[in-house]
Amino acid sequence: MKAVKKIKEACFLACIKSFLEDHNILITQEEMINQLVQKGLCTNQGVVYVGKEEAACLLFNIRFSDVPYHYPINSAHEDGSLLIGTWKEQEHCMRFYKQEKGKIIVMNPESGELECWDEWLIEKEHPNYHKIELLSETTDTKKSERK
Repeated sequence: MKAVKKIKEACFLACIKSFLEDHNILITQEEMINQLVQKGLCTNQGVVYVGKEEAACLLFNIRFSDVPYHYPINSAHEDGSLLIGTWKEQEHCMRFYKQEKGKIIVMNPESGELECWDEWLIEKEHPNYHKIELLSETTDTKKSERK
């Protein structure tokens, strides 16, 4: 997993950038912010508006969907597809990497590093979970056929 440090206040976008880089898609956070500001999806500081995360992701060919909160975290998400966020007040977003006994490893855009967090910190926050995945040509074709 590519660790990415946020610019400005763009922790969600740093997670998206990290995910894209893992898939060999290169775009700067500045480019992301510029595109999203033009579409009215984020502030000049890179903060994606609450409720606009799905639309922001679609701009970068990513599907964004809610995942019910659960702990321990399903090992299927060790593919880097899970975002952990406390978006109730537009606070912070991290990208799940893996878990070990009583701990999880996350890509924290605040530090730009992989960090180990104790289970109790996650449980205390009771965060939101969101799955991200690249939209494929097959998925796009199926969408077009349904219209």
